[in-house]
Amino acid sequence: MRRHKRSSPAALAVCGGALLLSAACTESPPAPTQPALGPSLAVVSGGATVYATGLTSPRNLKFGPDGLLYVSEGGIGGNQNPTGFDADGHPCPPVNNMFTVPGPYGSGYTGKVSRVLRDGQVETIARHLPSSHDGTNYVLGVTDVAFVPWDEDDSPADRDDRDRSPFLVRGQALYALIEGGGCSRGLPRSPAGVIRINGDGSFRYVADISAWIRTHPNAVPQPPGPSGDEEPDGVPHMMITVGRLLYVVETNHNFLLEVNPRTGAIRALADFSALLGNDGNPIVIEHQGSDFYIGDFGTSGGAARLWKAGTVNGQPGTFAVVDATFNPIVGLAFADNTLFELETFPIDSPFAPNTSRAIRRNADGSHTVIASGLNFAIGLTRGPDGALYASTTAYGLENDANVPDVHMALGIGKIVRFSP
Repeated sequence: MRRHKRSSPAALAVCGGALLLSAACTESPPAPTQPALGPSLAVVSGGATVYATGLTSPRNLKFGPDGLLYVSEGGIGGNQNPTGFDADGHPCPPVNNMFTVPGPYGSGYTGKVSRVLRDGQVETIARHLPSSHDGTNYVLGVTDVAFVPWDEDDSPADRDDRDRSPFLVRGQALYALIEGGGCSRGLPRSPAGVIRINGDGSFRYVADISAWIRTHPNAVPQPPGPSGDEEPDGVPHMMITVGRLLYVVETNHNFLLEVNPRTGAIRALADFSALLGNDGNPIVIEHQGSDFYIGDFGTSGGAARLWKAGTVNGQPGTFAVVDATFNPIVGLAFADNTLFELETFPIDSPFAPNTSRAIRRNADGSHTVIASGLNFAIGLTRGPDGALYASTTAYGLENDANVPDVHMALGIGKIVRFSP
């Protein structure tokens, strides 16, 4: 995604990183398994109702084992700029691409992971997580959450007896995906990658995607320089859990990655630039039965594509395009064996406010709009009540994609709910 994809251990006190923890595993409190809607929720045009408010750059979201909705909040970046060096003092040139032409990255620790309680109140699980904004004030921070089954055998894999306190929900540990870290963005000690959330709200890295991207070039690299959008630290945007593994879509370099959160091992399962021979912009992933689905953002302003692959030896096989008639896709979700897509804007009106919509892909391949008039949406998930939930005003402002001051985005994000 040109704009969205961006396309688009040392000083712990500075980064709010993995602190010294007690050995006991902390369970989150029990919660009902069914979300409830309050009577005063506002109606959004196109059939959606507001489910939660007060979020900052809300991105991908998932319901946890407790039936509550967990939301990644990208934050607003910060005042740290690239220094030209990595955490060890080695040269790390600042990014030079179309999104740093207005100004450099501004980074900090303003990202969050939150959850929505039954009454619609938002509870912060972890704060002070890595966050960046580019020169256009587009935010890349915490971009997704996922749960992975946990047991005590996982603790020694940390190779650190001080850190055995994951945030657990009914036996599953909470992980988050950092989209905008790395030395090129001014966060040399906080790369783009996967972190595990601890019971006290701190975090530890379990996979460094920035380091992997820098040593594994894709088949068709993006051009560097002020007219290109190459991001040397990567833009991992979404992840899902399959068994005990995480499958991560890295948008800027066109990879589908398999991440083992227990060992930190990373390997590529697909390179969409090789499949397409161009910049495919894969951005979201869904898994249903034995099939995997990838939604992309389109290439050079063209229609977005839905990709599908069956399972071969327990892993995705070769992906092929099954539908190339979408606007830029930013969410996929299944309900009753039917696939739903979230489009963030029309390709003929890029970044127009209140033009996001949810689509049902029918059995004959046709599309039906089920919710429209949403504002700058990113992220789609199905709830235990059968409804669909999306993050809105995830970027931009209420009626403008441009953000003159990142602080204007504080607390304006919403979660909306609608029937499939």
